[in-house]
Amino acid sequence: MGAAPDDDGLPTYGRLVGRRLRLVRQQRRLTLQQVDAMTGGEFKPSVMGAYERGERVISILRLKRLAEFYRVPIDRLLPATEAADEIDLRDLDSPTGSVQPASSERIGWPAGPGSHRGRRNCSRR
Repeated sequence: MGAAPDDDGLPTYGRLVGRRLRLVRQQRRLTLQQVDAMTGGEFKPSVMGAYERGERVISILRLKRLAEFYRVPIDRLLPATEAADEIDLRDLDSPTGSVQPASSERIGWPAGPGSHRGRRNCSRR
């Protein structure tokens, strides 16, 4: 059974992820109802079925939870793509071979607990 193509003719990534989810669940010999029961209702059968059919896109956090539940590395749930093999990062490296961003591009870490570049994380006072 093939996945419906996107405009570019390739199967949607969500459907490919769904296929992987179904394969892992089946390899663990679990039904959708068992997943529901074993996760305390965190993953309802109707929602899991929609993920597996590619009708609903799973969030990264829920994918992480499923990977933990199935006891598999999260990357096992993500199918490889042709485009991922074509990324060439050599053009992004500096002449010295370092991959450090320019000082204006560096990502700053929060100044300390509860702050982000000196700003509060919360609007409550």
